[in-house]
Amino acid sequence: MNGPYKQLKSQKDIQIFSRDNGKDGQSVLGIGTIPFNIDKITEILLDEKQRTNFDDMLEKGTIINQYDPMTFQIYITFKRFLILSPRDFVMCGAFVKFDDGTYVFPTYSIDHPDYPEVKNYIRVLLHIGGWVLKPIDDNNTLCYYYNRADMKGTIPDFIIKQGVSKQTLLID
Repeated sequence: MNGPYKQLKSQKDIQIFSRDNGKDGQSVLGIGTIPFNIDKITEILLDEKQRTNFDDMLEKGTIINQYDPMTFQIYITFKRFLILSPRDFVMCGAFVKFDDGTYVFPTYSIDHPDYPEVKNYIRVLLHIGGWVLKPIDDNNTLCYYYNRADMKGTIPDFIIKQGVSKQTLLID
């Protein structure tokens, strides 16, 4: 399908866009300014235990392998959302810092022998996702969030819009 992105929501300094990719799932793009220091945001994103403090959809995150402070494999489970069954995924991610202070954090699904699909959870296929964080000044960060995922199963549009908005607004 790969049509144009449609704006789903604009809230505060954040805009959320979505695109239906047909059988390959949804693409989501969030763009906004976060009134925090880029290093503090990075610290929070790297700590899966802190995420439960601001993401009420997250059930748990378990680091599988930590190759260095900025590169890891993680298993994540998400709670049931409205009528949507719980989801899980295994992904690999790495933070890369550039000379201008910008961080790029790409993530994607992987298979891991110690984390097979689990009964009562639907395994998400994250084709690609992640963050680009660019410092504006010492206390403000420009944030881009993107993911292209197949959530598996038939999901009504109203749930996609609510879930996408809820997850993307985590950048605020």
